[in-house]
Amino acid sequence: MRFKSYCGRFLDMLSRIVKNGTYPHRVYVYREDSKVMYLSISKSACTSIKASMLSLGEKSSYMKVHREIKGATDSQLFNINTADYPDYFKFTFVRNPFDRLASLYKNKYHTDKKLLGTELKHLYFDYYLFGFLRKDRGFASFARRVCMIPDVMSDKHFVSQSFLTKKGNFDFTGRFENLVEEYEPIREKYGFGELSVYNSTHKGNWMDYYDVKTAKRVYKRYKKDIEQYGYEDEYRELLACLEAKK
Repeated sequence: MRFKSYCGRFLDMLSRIVKNGTYPHRVYVYREDSKVMYLSISKSACTSIKASMLSLGEKSSYMKVHREIKGATDSQLFNINTADYPDYFKFTFVRNPFDRLASLYKNKYHTDKKLLGTELKHLYFDYYLFGFLRKDRGFASFARRVCMIPDVMSDKHFVSQSFLTKKGNFDFTGRFENLVEEYEPIREKYGFGELSVYNSTHKGNWMDYYDVKTAKRVYKRYKKDIEQYGYEDEYRELLACLEAKK
């Protein structure tokens, strides 16, 4: 059974790469009535923003929110050329790559375990790349394995943000760290629902997940993200913090 699941996921990956040139989808949520389009970047408050745009209201589980969003097929587009929608306001939100990766690790290897047997049949990475990320060997091992995977084969949760946005033409690119103040003007202008918090991992300080070797490895993997979206100060702060602990 596991081998069939491994093969199924891998064949799906190959078919996407052949069709689109990449495995990860570029997913756009849009409101035709408001002429607004949002590029969803996983682990950057995407569930909260989607729920707000589609006015889904308060939900008890982020899994339920995602099911409703997937059901709203007339509100999503995949791998489009944003230039074909010149009259739409296009925006996205990015996140500090170091924080994003720590949040992903905590979410997929720890938080989601509470949903096994109820809302989840298996953990998210169990069948990705023949189980390459299946076992939890600690954050440093997870980061090392992620950094070995090129963007064209990366899962949507850790593909580089610059890779996702490089073919888009965005009117506004916000930062997860400033989500409330930067999203609120958009929400008010287009009449979206209130911004609710979903899928909080309660991971603590992201810097505590790193050692110097892992920090430098992740910097190299996500260098374009760090430079393009202005997270150089966070990297320097991380290194200074780690050096001070020695």
